[in-house]
Amino acid sequence: MRVDPVMPPSLNGLRVRTILRGRALQVEYQVGKSGCGVTEVSLNGETLSFTTEPNPHRRGAALVDLQAVLKSLQPGKNLLRVRVD
Repeated sequence: MRVDPVMPPSLNGLRVRTILRGRALQVEYQVGKSGCGVTEVSLNGETLSFTTEPNPHRRGAALVDLQAVLKSLQPGKNLLRVRVD
């Protein structure tokens, strides 16, 4: 799963509701000063490990193992937090 938001700091706290593989998912963005460069991804309170895709202009996309995400999804609500510094 590729996570690569670029957004202004004014959108800090933005929450988006979506569906991932039939499961409800709320995505919350914690946006810092630069507005790009994922530094942390967590799902339901547990930090997910990721690698960073190369990008010559800024910190690249966070590449999170999709199988790890799917394994951690709950039947009810799910909260994916993305910290962007």
